[in-house]
Amino acid sequence: FLHGSSMDTEFIDPVMPPGYRERFGASRKHQLLRVLASLPRENAHRERIAEIYSKWCSDHGFFTQIVPPDCRPTYLRFPLLVEGRADLLAAAQAERLEIGDWMNAPLHPQEANAGAFGYAIGDCPIADSVAERVINLPTHRHINSREANRLLAFLAHRQDCIAKNPVGIKVPSQP
Repeated sequence: FLHGSSMDTEFIDPVMPPGYRERFGASRKHQLLRVLASLPRENAHRERIAEIYSKWCSDHGFFTQIVPPDCRPTYLRFPLLVEGRADLLAAAQAERLEIGDWMNAPLHPQEANAGAFGYAIGDCPIADSVAERVINLPTHRHINSREANRLLAFLAHRQDCIAKNPVGIKVPSQP
């Protein structure tokens, strides 16, 4: 499993450090090759779990992403927009459910120096609004259909906080 960097300097000064490309050691290379070899299987699993979430949202009239017919997304996490995110996350944690608040800023991570990337809060008001209200459901290999349905049962009891059409988007009819 590969982890991203979390060096504070990357958030403050978004410049590639000297020698970055030369620091991939042999063990990291083998680890990367193993991860790359498992991607088709991992992605197929993520697609199956995302389909469970997507079908549930569709069946209950909740807005999800508009995916063009010729696209096949693989969700690292499955996003949903809600009202009262903090309360929902606290309730999920109390029930030991894995619901996250990744993507909680228009520029990620939230601690990033947005100005260094030319972004200021208010530049994209829809992105700002979405970032304040997004939660996400896991799709990783430790989430099976039973656990996905347990997450959805939790959300079913809180349907009033899930956005039906969160930003006034005109949703095209689906075939």
